[in-house]
Amino acid sequence: SINDLHKLKGALSRGSVSSQTVFRGIMYVSPKTCDDKSLVGIRVWAYAKTKQATLPSLKKRGRDSESSMNHADVGFERKYVHEDDNTEEVESQYLIKAHAYGREDVPVSKDDADNIKQKADKEMFVLGYMKGSEIGNEQLMGNADIVVPDKDC
Repeated sequence: SINDLHKLKGALSRGSVSSQTVFRGIMYVSPKTCDDKSLVGIRVWAYAKTKQATLPSLKKRGRDSESSMNHADVGFERKYVHEDDNTEEVESQYLIKAHAYGREDVPVSKDDADNIKQKADKEMFVLGYMKGSEIGNEQLMGNADIVVPDKDC
């Protein structure tokens, strides 16, 4: 019927994606290198032009439930136990992160983890220019972004 065709067309048509910025910051342009003192900074926004579509994930079902009409979904349960005593369970609120250092694991608190993180300004550098014919098709695979000047510029 016509209604079925309209439903099928809607399922196969491209969905509209709202424009969200992937980058808001300064783009530096220099005639020579990044260390050159003659950098020109332009405030820009970058938007995602293409986005990779993914299929919905398949649901896991128990083997016994396939034959019956009542499908039972498979659940996931995570349990933490002591390294020395596998019978004693540890609650998730008592867990902390640890980093491997040599043969030992060094525990790191949340405050220390925040101080360790590297903080950098968002910036983009134009390192050089090329002709479009010099770029191979294999380098054009993946997502594409559009870079535009900031609205307030």
